Amino acid sequence: MMLIYALLSSINIRFKNEYFSIHIVELLIFNDKMTETTRTTVTLNKSYMKLIEELVDVFGATKAQVISNIVEYFLNDSKNDSLLEKLRTRKRKEKIPDKEDLDNRIRNYLKRTDKIPFNIFLDHLKLDGEFVINQLDELGEKYNFRLIDNKIVKA
Repeated sequence: MMLIYALLSSINIRFKNEYFSIHIVELLIFNDKMTETTRTTVTLNKSYMKLIEELVDVFGATKAQVISNIVEYFLNDSKNDSLLEKLRTRKRKEKIPDKEDLDNRIRNYLKRTDKIPFNIFLDHLKLDGEFVINQLDELGEKYNFRLIDNKIVKA
């Protein structure tokens, strides 16, 4: 038996005053042993595709391998960590969870401990720091906690 799931997403990126889109179609294929395989389709403008084609046999045997190696190189390079964190932060700002989901996550997390470092609290809840700081008084009152020495402490 084989299960196949398809996911579609699109990313628009500006790089050196040029815009390009990456349209990603992921096919997750699970075979009888539930081994996961992913396939992705990428759409680039012509100038970038020419660069990719020039790198075939230098940075990979096929265009797909070249693109994969470029993405891996970019994601593994620690110089890009700040950019990736900015993108994650932007996503968190744009995607604020609904109140019921947020309520459940905060209550469940506060059941486990009395003191939580603020950054771990934000990471676990997948929230933007600015959003939480703006809502801190309201959240603290509702869930009975305070921010003391950069830690969330149950009151």
